[in-house]
Amino acid sequence: MSSRRPRLVSAAGLVGIAMLLIPSVSGCGGPASSGSNPLGAGEPAQSVGGRPPGNGALKENSAAGVTVAVQRTGEKEGMLSFGIAMDTHSVPLEGYDLAKLSVLVDHSGKTYTPASWSVGTAGSHHTSGTLSFQAPASLSLGENKHLKLIIKGIAGVDQRVFEWDL
Repeated sequence: MSSRRPRLVSAAGLVGIAMLLIPSVSGCGGPASSGSNPLGAGEPAQSVGGRPPGNGALKENSAAGVTVAVQRTGEKEGMLSFGIAMDTHSVPLEGYDLAKLSVLVDHSGKTYTPASWSVGTAGSHHTSGTLSFQAPASLSLGENKHLKLIIKGIAGVDQRVFEWDL
């Protein structure tokens, strides 16, 4: 029985090493494995109405096998931008046009449609880009206290809601 124990340990060790190496070799290690940050983390936040963007915290929603991560990256030249990354290993992500699936809601309930969705990285399992809106006037004036980004229909999920208090 003692002669089997070294083989079991060796087999378990090989399985562990393989599990660590497979994601990095196959390119399925998620956004961090690409060597770039699709959400722009680490970049300086842009000012909003002369003020820092406040809570630009990363928000995540995981449902139906898809994780959507959103970070409000600030306001520049009248545009309010969000870095978005979608990750999955269960459903294809190509073909989702976030300009058609998203809406921004300000503190008063007024809705805004996106001006653009610029894909930075496209793939069936990992997609990232920048979603931009014409900045609400209330934001530039410092009147807006809350922002809500709603993304509809990703992987059959009716709504994914991301909120920031300013």
